[in-house]
Amino acid sequence: MHFHWKCIDYIKRSVAYILGVRKYVKDYESKEYIDEKGKSRVELTYVGNYYSYTLNKDKMKFFRIINLVIALSMGILFFVCGMQTFAAQHFVPVIMPYAISIIPVSYNITGAIWQFFVKERMTRKEKDSSYQRMVHSCIGIIVLYGIIVLSDTVYLLIYHDSYPLIHEMLFLLILSIIEAIAVIKLILLRKNPCKRIG
Repeated sequence: MHFHWKCIDYIKRSVAYILGVRKYVKDYESKEYIDEKGKSRVELTYVGNYYSYTLNKDKMKFFRIINLVIALSMGILFFVCGMQTFAAQHFVPVIMPYAISIIPVSYNITGAIWQFFVKERMTRKEKDSSYQRMVHSCIGIIVLYGIIVLSDTVYLLIYHDSYPLIHEMLFLLILSIIEAIAVIKLILLRKNPCKRIG
């Protein structure tokens, strides 16, 4: 029986590692028991910390909607920006960070959506999948779009006589708006943190 339990525990930890949730394994306590049919079962009990927002029910509903609207607006502007024809689209320091930025933009949207499905009293994984995901993705957007704006500005200073500026200025404007939105959302999240409650 002891060997059987070790095999189950090893399989569980292996699956958790493959799925990228190894850091949450210690938040659960495994307990083996025999069910009414005489079969060995493993019960997982959450023993980690719980987290919650300090907002009341009405404010929390508004907070979730605002986060989702902001995340979707950044996603829409990301695609609008990509549809623009601009001279620096072949300039690696501009196009590479822009291509990578789809990751934090997508993460921000999924984090905002996930907020509607987590409980008021969240586990560490639920908190990381919603609040922390939005915070980290906002920081990623701010850093990447800062690099793009700086790189595109340098490109314009070098090649300003070779290309019409109207498309580049529009591209920079949209980038700046996305970055400003990310900063506003990060401030909003920092002012309404998801705190540990026990």
